[in-house]
Amino acid sequence: MFTVDLSVEKTQMTSDEVLLLQKNIAFWLNTPRGSLPQMRDFGLNYDVIDEPLQTFKMKITVDTISKVRELYGVKIKTINVTADENGKATLKITI
Repeated sequence: MFTVDLSVEKTQMTSDEVLLLQKNIAFWLNTPRGSLPQMRDFGLNYDVIDEPLQTFKMKITVDTISKVRELYGVKIKTINVTADENGKATLKITI
């Protein structure tokens, strides 16, 4: 449902670490909050999916920025959310 296009600027991270971070963010986005036993706060709040596009973009941006910082310890510089006519959302994230 969600894909992540991650780019990292000026970092000490290796390419393997960047790939792992991209996979972790994609896993977080594609996990409905409350669906993992023992980790009920993990995942995206899927209530935003039925919101109008602009509201969806705003809420997913805020949620992603705060949770990525909290869970993975990285600060997002830019985030761009796009959605196509089939309902697939893509997040382009720069760290």
